[in-house]
Amino acid sequence: MGYLPTVGATGKFLFDSVKAKIEVLGRTGIDVTWGSSDAFSGSSEFVSLMATYKPSYYHFYDFVHTVKSGRNQLINRQVAYDNIEFSMQHVYDLWENFPAFSNAGISFDDIHPSDKQCLKHVMNLVTQHNLFSSIKNPQYTQKAKAIGFYLKFFCDYYELFNNNDTPMDLKHEIARRLLRESYLLRNVTEQLREQLEVTLKNFHSFFSQRQLQKTSIFGTNIVENFFSIIRAKIRCHRSIRELEFTSIRYPNLFEYGCVYSRAWIELVKRFSLDCSYSFPAHQVGSDRERKYNDQNGWVRYQTA
Repeated sequence: MGYLPTVGATGKFLFDSVKAKIEVLGRTGIDVTWGSSDAFSGSSEFVSLMATYKPSYYHFYDFVHTVKSGRNQLINRQVAYDNIEFSMQHVYDLWENFPAFSNAGISFDDIHPSDKQCLKHVMNLVTQHNLFSSIKNPQYTQKAKAIGFYLKFFCDYYELFNNNDTPMDLKHEIARRLLRESYLLRNVTEQLREQLEVTLKNFHSFFSQRQLQKTSIFGTNIVENFFSIIRAKIRCHRSIRELEFTSIRYPNLFEYGCVYSRAWIELVKRFSLDCSYSFPAHQVGSDRERKYNDQNGWVRYQTA
C-alpha cells in the first residue's frame, strides 16, 4: 500500500491516514488485510483503532525493530528471564571470561555499540545459534543460562519471520512457543511486551487462514536500509570536527534533499536481482560486509 512516516505521529493521525487509503483501495476491489510498523509512540492507539474499524486487519510490528528493542533493553536496564536478572554488563562479563563468546564472532562493539541504530551489531549478538546451545552446558552459571535463553528467544523470533524456508506448520509451533516464553520476560518495557504479544498472536491467526510462505515481507527493512544509506552519505559530507562533537542524528530536510536521489539509486543496485548492478566484492573490505534481509531472502549488504 505504501510507507508512512511515524516519527512524531499520533495513533489517531496514522489511523485516519491509513483508513482513507484502505477505503480508496476498497473501491477498486483491493482488500487490505495487514500492515507493519515500528513501535512508534502512538502505535498502541493505532492498533486499537484499527481493530475496532476493521477486525479483519492484522498488525505486525516490524520484527527487526522488535529484536533491536530486545537488545536495547539489555543496555538500558536490568531485565530478567524466569526471574533471573541481568543486563548488558553481564553479557560483557561472559564475553570477557568465556572464549566461546569471542570465538563466535561477537565483538566489543556488538555489546557496547556506539550507534544503537546499526543493525550489524544487533544481528551479530542475537543470531548465534551454536553459542546459545553451548550455554546450556554445566560450566555456565544460572545467570549465564538465563542470558542465553533471552538472546535465543530473540534469535528464534527473528528467524520466525526472516527464514522463508521453514515449513509453515513448524513456524506455527515456534510462534506458539515464543508467545508462551514471552511471559517469562521480566522488567522489559510494556511497549516491547505489546510488540511481542500482538505480533505473535496475529502471526498464528493470519497464517492459519492463508497459504503464504514468505514471512520476511512483514517488516520495514527496505525503508530502514534506505535511510541508513541516507545517514551514511550525509556523514561523509559532514566535517570531521562536526562528527567528533555531535551525536549521530537524523538528517534535516536540506541534507536529505541533497542525497536522496543517489541513495535511491544505490538502494536499487543493492537489491536488484540483475547481477550487473551488484557491487564488486573488492570495493569494500570483508569487515564491512554483512548479510541483510532484502525481504526476498538473504543478500550481501555492503555499507556505503
